[in-house]
Amino acid sequence: MVALLFVLVRLWSVGEGDIGSFVGAGDLLSSRSSLPLESGPGYDGQFYYRMASSPLDFEASSNGVTLDSEVRLQRIGYPAVTWLVTLGGAIPVTLGLVAVNVIGMGLIAGIGATLLRLRGRDPWWGLALASYYGFAFTIAKNLTEITEVTFLLLAVLAAHRHKWLSAALALCAVVLTRESAMFIVPAVAAWRLWLVARRKVALSTVDLTWVLPPVAFGVWQLVVRGGTGRFPLTAPYRHSSFNVPGWPLANQLKDVFTDWSAGGIVHMAEVVVLLAVLVYGATTLGDRAVEPFVRVVFIGLAVACLSLDVLDGVWTIRSLRMFSDVFVVAMMMLALARRRVLVPLLATSAVSLTTYGWLITQL
Repeated sequence: MVALLFVLVRLWSVGEGDIGSFVGAGDLLSSRSSLPLESGPGYDGQFYYRMASSPLDFEASSNGVTLDSEVRLQRIGYPAVTWLVTLGGAIPVTLGLVAVNVIGMGLIAGIGATLLRLRGRDPWWGLALASYYGFAFTIAKNLTEITEVTFLLLAVLAAHRHKWLSAALALCAVVLTRESAMFIVPAVAAWRLWLVARRKVALSTVDLTWVLPPVAFGVWQLVVRGGTGRFPLTAPYRHSSFNVPGWPLANQLKDVFTDWSAGGIVHMAEVVVLLAVLVYGATTLGDRAVEPFVRVVFIGLAVACLSLDVLDGVWTIRSLRMFSDVFVVAMMMLALARRRVLVPLLATSAVSLTTYGWLITQL
């Protein structure tokens, strides 16, 4: 309901009633006459609009949008879901992109509630999983994180029910939505192979959760290479990379904690709350109420969180959305371990209120 209200208010406050404003198309890379164009290169949502319109069109320019790098094409999950929801474009893609994110927010809370209810916890704590302020930017700019987290929670739910093939397929969707989630794979593989080496377990369908995702990712890389002549993973892309865990954050601490403007203070709160939830969540790693599969997923995502780097700084107000997955898993672990969730929930909600409010006035 909050996500829908945010969309409706933003649609008229900065979008002038045009749902296409959520695409963030820029006049340097987009020329589609039906989309409102911003001055400059625009934002990532324009590429998801292009892919959701024609998922298998690998031309340099398609649906009025020109690719800046083939790396965009590897994030097919969100556009593919939108393509299905819009019945292959029978429903306007601009509407579909927003609808998928709004529905996804409900699914995050709903799947979280189901997981907690199955473990004897109050299902209302499922709302804590959808409280992250990074989701505001995802909705405002038609981005991928909500779809990724939805598939991730479906994987955790399937794993809880010991439906390992379903869990593995959901993780395939996760890594095809955001490649940074591939950090889950070595974490799960290390856990399983360690148990096999110690003869605690034998290889089984559980191991599909670390075998199938890289296979699916590799197959899609081959598909895109067939259409473009280049593997997306090897395409030049100046924005993102991976660094020594912890270095991107350490490198930006001075910038984050020396900006005492109103926006800077809000951003400080965002960073502090995120780090506090992650550290607090890590204290549950030894708690038996948290299933081993969930623990290793958290570890993989936490390493990704601390390693991911971008040219203009990953710990910026825009980029914190990329840590939605690890935040959600941390909150879930806290709830499963029966830790005090109210304080982090209230802190997150307070920051979210300012973030959603800011994006109501910012295109």
